[in-house]
Amino acid sequence: MVGPTEALAAFAVRTSSKELPADVVRSAMRAILDCTGVALAGSMEPASQIMADLARAQGGELECTMWGMRGRTTAQSAALVNGIAAHALDFDDVSRNLPGHPTVSVLPAVMAAGERLGATGADVLAAFAIALEAELKLGKFTGQHSFDIGWHTTTTLGVIGAAVGVGKLLGLDLVQMRRAIGLAVAQASGVRQSHGTMGKPFHVGRAAQSGILAADLAARGFTGSERAVEGEYGYWDMFGGAVSRDGDALAAELGKPFDLVAPGIIYKIYPCCAQTHPSIDVARSLSAGLTADEIEKVVVEVPYTAPITLTHHRPTTGLAGKFSLEYCVAVALLDGQVGVGQFDDTAVNRPDAQSVLRRVEYRVPEKWSKETGSTHKGHVTVEVRLKDGTVRRGETTLPKGYEANSLTDEEMRDKFLDCATPAIGDYQARKALELLSVLDRLDNVRQLTEALAVQ
Repeated sequence: MVGPTEALAAFAVRTSSKELPADVVRSAMRAILDCTGVALAGSMEPASQIMADLARAQGGELECTMWGMRGRTTAQSAALVNGIAAHALDFDDVSRNLPGHPTVSVLPAVMAAGERLGATGADVLAAFAIALEAELKLGKFTGQHSFDIGWHTTTTLGVIGAAVGVGKLLGLDLVQMRRAIGLAVAQASGVRQSHGTMGKPFHVGRAAQSGILAADLAARGFTGSERAVEGEYGYWDMFGGAVSRDGDALAAELGKPFDLVAPGIIYKIYPCCAQTHPSIDVARSLSAGLTADEIEKVVVEVPYTAPITLTHHRPTTGLAGKFSLEYCVAVALLDGQVGVGQFDDTAVNRPDAQSVLRRVEYRVPEKWSKETGSTHKGHVTVEVRLKDGTVRRGETTLPKGYEANSLTDEEMRDKFLDCATPAIGDYQARKALELLSVLDRLDNVRQLTEALAVQ
């Protein structure tokens, strides 16, 4: 019987980078496009700028770029800065099998390692796809409970994915890969108390940075637990248990199919917590002509995961607004749109938005409670009761961006340009877009990373 740590390591080491199915390559390129775009937009956020300033002050070998910024830094610091930037707006992808964001901890680590090595675009893409598969399948076997009790699973699982991806680029053997996973688990961290502050993207940057450290140490002979996932004091026991501990079952599911393909990745059209998106979609559909003075009350029915995630009920900052169901519904009703501009401090403190958010309440129907065994991601109903006695009501089970209702390739490109252009300018954004579209054919990934930095 194979253990789960062994299953993950063996999959990463033995999967040929040159034999990835075409649909996996296409899906990986979409995920990379999305994450680099939102990272460029996030590079202008204070959290990213503060960390970049610190990285410059700390010095070290200038081997990697900081996306959307000037200057170079070490691979570990680049992963830290770019990871923070990629998550600063909460605009990055999510998934069904990992309660959180799959790409954002992995890609900054893999890209920084690839840039340091001068790896081909195809090798970076393959390492990313293999790492994401390991992370997402481990997320599936770990389940929802770890998130429910307060861990930020984006990073407690993401650091493992990051280590696997960097380890793949470094050519770790099976023993080294097991140890890299063990050293990643040794650094796994992040609690949801940080949501709504700069601490949340900091978790992501640290996971990316720690993934590089874990793989680099393992490559040099540093040891770590080789049963770090399933051991008596391993990941599953310390971070909230597992749906299944069957390593043979995990091994059988890895890559069959890749999660990138099925169930697929969910791409955001709003720069806020994914738990708000279904409600935003419905509220926007009900918003025509509404003003704050007309609204008596708004009732939203949500799955149980929404209230444990959306903990900022009276936000006064843009970061807190991203984790406020009340604010997101209010601004969707008032503005008919929810973009980056709705999440600065001034927007959140608008009198009309503050007034309406106090009239928004939510409840969890019995059919969507924890005891039903499903998070029912994507399911909401919104009822807007007006002072004249009329009611507007809508519901959704498949918001825009979710798998079967995903963004088209054109919408993905438009999102990238919208995010990238303010950071690096129109010419360079379009150049980066062109390079991303041929990532699998680049002789050296530095061709791309140089285009992502301010020249």
